[in-house]
Amino acid sequence: MFIKNQFEIWIQAPCIVTQIVDLIRNNESYVVLNYLCVQLMVQMSPFIPAPKALTDFPSTLTYGKARMDVLRSHICLRVVEKAAFPLFYASLLSVLGLHHESILIRFTGLVREITEEFLMSVESSPPLENRVKNTIKRIVSGINFQVLGPLWLKDDLMSTWYLSPASNTTAFETYVELHECAFVQTLSFGSSGRWTRSAFRSTCWHERYSSTIYVPALVFNITLPLSEKSRHLCRAAVRVVGCIFDAILAETNSTSVESLLSEEGTAKLRNTATCYGLDGLEPPSTSLRDALTVEFAFRHFDKSVKKSVNPLRLRLPQGKVLTSSQLFFVYLMLQHCEKKGGLDTLKLGSAQNLNFVLSRDSNFAAAFNCSRGSPMNPGKKCSSYRV
Repeated sequence: MFIKNQFEIWIQAPCIVTQIVDLIRNNESYVVLNYLCVQLMVQMSPFIPAPKALTDFPSTLTYGKARMDVLRSHICLRVVEKAAFPLFYASLLSVLGLHHESILIRFTGLVREITEEFLMSVESSPPLENRVKNTIKRIVSGINFQVLGPLWLKDDLMSTWYLSPASNTTAFETYVELHECAFVQTLSFGSSGRWTRSAFRSTCWHERYSSTIYVPALVFNITLPLSEKSRHLCRAAVRVVGCIFDAILAETNSTSVESLLSEEGTAKLRNTATCYGLDGLEPPSTSLRDALTVEFAFRHFDKSVKKSVNPLRLRLPQGKVLTSSQLFFVYLMLQHCEKKGGLDTLKLGSAQNLNFVLSRDSNFAAAFNCSRGSPMNPGKKCSSYRV
């Protein structure tokens, strides 16, 4: 409305705007977050070029590191996750108490212990020559392990501030504070502090520059007390050892363990693969890596159980008791189950190949008393320590 030199501007917002403002002011952070995630996906999706036209620029902005030919759906998901990341860790740290320095140190210590046991297993493995063992030690000693979350979460003062935003702030202001904190601190710790894959992943991964293995919280059985180390190893040892194998192959530009060995060592390793029944599987190098991973992880788990004052077992409703060794293999197979189709449908996936490994594993046959000559105990036993 305009009258000579005086004017007033009247703006009547659509109903949806009023509802959005009320939502931000009056609701909890997770409600605001859900809304923001949906809005980010809706607003960003039309501007992402088709996969073939996608350059490294938009993907680099999204991931924090150079990425090429990323699918539109993956970028959208990553945008949402970047929005969810700070609040996810705030909830994770506060609910599970992971923000206490002593807890962070114990999880980091568990990863260090898994790494040390891996190196001991390598030292005891006959197919590996001393040259290869020294190379593996050098590579593993140079790996930077990021455990639970970004480095800045291990800063006690910062995590306290992170978990204690001003009491008079709105849900939206709380969210912004958390996101700003995560963004600034990530930049201050450099490239290795930027998690380019999902913070919600249940397994670790390796990135080469600089050599870093990222170990998210869900690699562990985080709902269990830390005192039950053996039950954490059932899950974490298999995954972390697998990532260490991946790091070794990446750092040596190798496609398989065999390429690290001399002709004699390769022959020994092939004998191991043949014994396990892996020579006919695709790809055999991956299956052999999985076989060695299971063997190394079980040795660590078994040592941990024997040192523990509390026996590890599970009593089933019918009265049957699962021993510690049985529980290890049960956890192992459960990790290989994948959702397929409906919620009630499961498939084994790569665990089908794992059956070949376990059928030649003396630890498995002993744990479940498999009769000699049965499919899971054909009579031929293998071990990388007895080649």
